[in-house]
Amino acid sequence: MKLVLTSRFAKDLRSIRDVSVKADVNSALDKMKAAKRLEDLGDVVKMKGAKNAFRMRVGEYRIGFYLDGDTITLGRFANREDIYRLFPS
Repeated sequence: MKLVLTSRFAKDLRSIRDVSVKADVNSALDKMKAAKRLEDLGDVVKMKGAKNAFRMRVGEYRIGFYLDGDTITLGRFANREDIYRLFPS
């Protein structure tokens, strides 16, 4: 799949200080690139409130993204407690 990063997602990533979390996120992004369909990603759940919004679990964090055909638009990266308030917006 094709990945598109929003400026907000990039800012969220820059705010991460923990090296192991950054490694986990990079691994998840590589997995997204290699996936042929949504089911290949693993722990993905559809978000309420938007037709094409999903979240992917990465440890104590979540990646919020939109799926449009074979394009994944990465919207937010936040702690599991905050992602549901911040995404989808």
